[in-house]
Amino acid sequence: MQRKKFSKLAVLLCASVLLCACGTPGNSSNVTFEAANTSEAADTAVTQSAESDSGSAAEDAAETADIVMETVEEANAAELPRMDGSTSAIPLEIGLKSGFLGIPYGQAKEMVSHTTTHDSFKRLINGEVDLIFSVPISEEQQKMADEAGVTLFMEPVAREGFVFVVNEDNPVDSLTSEQLRKIYSGEITNWSQVGGNDEPILPYQRNTDSGSQNYMTDFMGDTTLLSPKTELVQGMMMSLMDAIAVYDNSTGAIGYSVYSYAAQMYANANKVKFIAVDGVKPSKAAMADESYPLLSCTYIIYTDKSPKSARKFAEKALSDEGQRYVLESGYLPVNGMEVPEKYLPYEAVGTGEPKPVDFTPPREYSVLYLWNESYKKRNGYYELDFLKDEELQARINGDIRAAMDELRKHYKPEYADTVDGISLKMSCRNGYLSLILGYFDDSAGTNVYMETVSAYHHAETLTYDLIEGKKIERFSDLFFEGEDFLPDVNQSIDNWISQTILNVNRDYVDISTVQKQDFSCILGEPRLFTLDQIGLESDNPYFTCAPFLRYSDDNWHSVASRYRDMSGIINDKYLDDLYNYKYSEWDISYITEDGDTYKRITGSAYHTEEEVKAEDKLWYGLQKRAWETIRKANPNWRFSHTDITTLLFEKYYHIGLSGVGAGEYPFANFDADTLELVTMEMLIGENWREYLDESADPDLNYIPSEWFIADSKDIRVFAYPDSPTEMEREDFVPMIIFSVPQEEINERYLNNHFITI
Repeated sequence: MQRKKFSKLAVLLCASVLLCACGTPGNSSNVTFEAANTSEAADTAVTQSAESDSGSAAEDAAETADIVMETVEEANAAELPRMDGSTSAIPLEIGLKSGFLGIPYGQAKEMVSHTTTHDSFKRLINGEVDLIFSVPISEEQQKMADEAGVTLFMEPVAREGFVFVVNEDNPVDSLTSEQLRKIYSGEITNWSQVGGNDEPILPYQRNTDSGSQNYMTDFMGDTTLLSPKTELVQGMMMSLMDAIAVYDNSTGAIGYSVYSYAAQMYANANKVKFIAVDGVKPSKAAMADESYPLLSCTYIIYTDKSPKSARKFAEKALSDEGQRYVLESGYLPVNGMEVPEKYLPYEAVGTGEPKPVDFTPPREYSVLYLWNESYKKRNGYYELDFLKDEELQARINGDIRAAMDELRKHYKPEYADTVDGISLKMSCRNGYLSLILGYFDDSAGTNVYMETVSAYHHAETLTYDLIEGKKIERFSDLFFEGEDFLPDVNQSIDNWISQTILNVNRDYVDISTVQKQDFSCILGEPRLFTLDQIGLESDNPYFTCAPFLRYSDDNWHSVASRYRDMSGIINDKYLDDLYNYKYSEWDISYITEDGDTYKRITGSAYHTEEEVKAEDKLWYGLQKRAWETIRKANPNWRFSHTDITTLLFEKYYHIGLSGVGAGEYPFANFDADTLELVTMEMLIGENWREYLDESADPDLNYIPSEWFIADSKDIRVFAYPDSPTEMEREDFVPMIIFSVPQEEINERYLNNHFITI
């Protein structure tokens, strides 16, 4: 994977800001873990770069500053104690190192590697490391330290929850502490005994050396823990989670973990669910107010033989600064700091207008495309120029000026290379207008990762009901009064992020440099919002940047979902940019099975549940067959992307699939009536081989992928082999292209819906 790159000047300018407030680093016996005493050199490099008329001089200055910054980072990293710990504490160490060293999260991640709770403890006792992050130690570990003549110092650094997890398809949502102990003592053996299916319970455990097993032993108290079968003991946390999420008989499985790992690090987290314990489901909010019953801490542990840098690091981790980094890493603080609202789940119901009694999901929506001509820039401020209501337009323009003035208070020199300073993005649908103003964060990889939704250094948003002539002040005002809109919004954001991640080309973008942890829910009252996006602040715990996250724009809880004609509020010269579109007929989500991603139909506002199931069965079956067919061309190819096109033309279904390095992205086509795969014989006839050119292997059979009009006489056909071919790249699917006279094409598949490339 390629690491995230920044321009030299941008890195230098960022570093100079970080350096300005830092003190002088001491030696290893008096460490402050702050970059320092190089700000003068860095500032000099900035000045030289800014004042030089020579491009090469500026480049040399930036390069010099880069070297200065690399030296600072290396020096301060070298002064940190040597660390190890539980795998569940990896995000915690990354966050602390990123904060203390002033380096990107992805860069800090490359500096962190944990063994296991038990192995890291042995390394601490043996003097191989100076400090570990660990759950509470066991009696056996304390005995090991005593026998080695080592005194342990344990400082709680982050609050943690001990959680029980089951497969998402298990109908049991809640268990009491007593029921959990009976399950793990062997007294309760079937899910039907606790309100579930008639299915044996498979109680997975961790190995005795693991930190989560220490939690489990404490939880059981005087109740004897069941001696597990060998196959129900998992040596790695990921293996235990996999057993619950995706392995055979997983619906009967139950296991345990720490909340931070299960919620943040496990790749299949969306295939497991947390069990509510004594009626309380684990969440950051429940842990913050201590209503969740199974709470403990992650500790920093060092010994009397560790260098002073270990104690200094622990002290700094417990400072307000360190606890802020703990929060930003997705954990909860332990030093009595009140958890800010922005780190707690947002809780609200709709506060907009009442939902009409006769409301039905609309079939269409109205969109106004706002091009550059619809606004202008005057004296450094954007001004709208497309509304008939001049008074409302003047009010909005005044708000834009105020927002731009606020943004300029946050300006930093490194924003100078952003496009046109403060950017403006607008969307207008069903009489509602949203604007995003801000300084783009154009760090390499960020916008590639987030697709077309940009990240910002700083941003402001404005949203209006243009028909009623009022500003939308709160995010909840966008939803009908009393509507429980958050579950759908959180789910749609999570779906969007999941698909965005799947579409990232990992040859160019390292996800770990952008995403810190999985999205769980909106945190805090949203300050930045539009009709279909939520903007995050730069100190959010999910991403290393501040992106805008998409939520479903056909959410029927939203007041903006209703069709409203906008022709009466738009200036005549912009009416040509006003369009009506149909809402999607089906609700779409994606699932991954054995490394392949499938588009699934999960619901519809316009069809019955039976119709939804039938349509999903049809599309799932066609995709399965399409993938099996295309994989014949290259058995090694894995379909990891979700750019799945499923179109019904007059006589055939057109299923498009894409993956990294796929060459020409292949399509499989199925006859709409018979559901047969369209072959070359069906498309062209038995004589199709006579049209192949020298690029085709005459001994192979081919499957037509796409066909379209090349000129007035010929049809251009794209095809791929239906059997393996030797290729230099394992992930490549070879394609051939050839032309066929139009009259040779089967009229059944020759219609007005030709595919364009």
